[in-house]
Amino acid sequence: MSIVYSSFYEFRLQNSMTPRYGRSLRPNELIFAPVYKNKTSAYAKCTWSINLRIKSQKTIAKVESFTHKINSKKISNNETEIIFEENDILPNKDFALLYTFEEF
Repeated sequence: MSIVYSSFYEFRLQNSMTPRYGRSLRPNELIFAPVYKNKTSAYAKCTWSINLRIKSQKTIAKVESFTHKINSKKISNNETEIIFEENDILPNKDFALLYTFEEF
């Protein structure tokens, strides 16, 4: 967890299955083998599901993700549930969630 934009907390879950730094890899250099569906090739895709719950003594003002589409459900002023689920995704980027409070 880190603080970004001077008033948001960030939760980041590393998901990338490829090297993080250095040169970009060509598809034939990736760690995982191709998966074939309906006679077309695609690189190893997976299902990913995340359920998070933020609880705080402060009022939660905003929850968002700039990396993935999320559904958030406000339980109370101090508690929010975040749900992310996606099928057939290529694990090539981290999951990042930003949240802030009314009184930072």
